[in-house]
Amino acid sequence: DLSWKSKKYNKFRSCTTKYISVHPWTILLLTVVQYKMTEPAPPPQNHKILLTIAIIAKNEEDRLPKTLESVKDIADEIIVIVDSSTTDKTVEVAKSFKAKVYIENWKGYGKQKQSALEKTKGDWILFLDADEVVTERLKREILEILKNPTADGYYLKRKTIYLGKPLKFIWNNDWVLR
Repeated sequence: DLSWKSKKYNKFRSCTTKYISVHPWTILLLTVVQYKMTEPAPPPQNHKILLTIAIIAKNEEDRLPKTLESVKDIADEIIVIVDSSTTDKTVEVAKSFKAKVYIENWKGYGKQKQSALEKTKGDWILFLDADEVVTERLKREILEILKNPTADGYYLKRKTIYLGKPLKFIWNNDWVLR
């Protein structure tokens, strides 16, 4: 379950993401923001801003449908990078949602994310984990923001659900730049 928060980076150049394993089923996301010297050119008039959803997956056939269902109506493009050692029906599930599927050898989180980024066509890219679900409220906020973006990046607040119940004291104030 994700919430939305914006942060303006007036001199944003690039974003480097580093992943650190802190638990067998948890990845801690650290993001470093670098600044640019000039302001970006404004988008052309009457230009539809495209949103790409990018997901990295391995053996996610049971979690991926809920994630893809939650974004299929807001995404202009969905890209799923599937680990080549996947042994379940992750590829078939992703294709059933008309996602562009790329099967690649595992290169590490950063390089897999970079590979997905290089394949996108959207003006905005939302990276999701294969078990994350975008709420209706967040979808409305994303669509509203895409009409007139005021920042170069946005933070999402994750709500962790375990065994059907939200965790209240761990990972609950987890804002990530996506």
